[in-house]
Amino acid sequence: MKPIKSTLIAALLLLSVFQAGWADTKPNSPTITTHQQLAGELDDTGWTTAVSTEGRYLVRIPTKYNDITAVHDQPSSAVDRSHTLAALTLQGVKFIATRIHYKPGNKGARAQFEKFKVSAGKLRYESIKPMKINGSEAMEGEVVTARTIMIQRSILLGDDLFMMIVEYPKAQEAVAKRQISTFFESVKFD
Repeated sequence: MKPIKSTLIAALLLLSVFQAGWADTKPNSPTITTHQQLAGELDDTGWTTAVSTEGRYLVRIPTKYNDITAVHDQPSSAVDRSHTLAALTLQGVKFIATRIHYKPGNKGARAQFEKFKVSAGKLRYESIKPMKINGSEAMEGEVVTARTIMIQRSILLGDDLFMMIVEYPKAQEAVAKRQISTFFESVKFD
């Protein structure tokens, strides 16, 4: 594995971990398995269908993607495992989709979903919009910093929480805006 690929995988996974709010046990990091790296065949439109190896979902992404599973063995973690598809375009637009499985009996998905109604971790939403997606409770929020914009969609799937994130430099807003709806609307679950 080349260092740039490892760094990209680590950065994208960490972004999804911190956005999901379950990276609070630093000493016992999750066990990471990379199923696919820079995978996917781009079609005539420049998009590929990214299929999670173990997460039972797929999305459309406008570049090649990485497919990662993180297993959380530490007893203090409410998360059992997470399945992430992550990609970074040449323009610096990050696409992340993560299905988070929580340990049985702790209502972790519901608790985390409720937290996102209030804030995105240490960042504050500029806007938040509740919605229903295929009968499931969902919400979409926007976080704006000095240099970046992040749009996050969270879907409550019973005991799982599914998160989709598009983060981009403000200078690439026009490009990202053309891609966000295709990414968000493409998700399909098994």
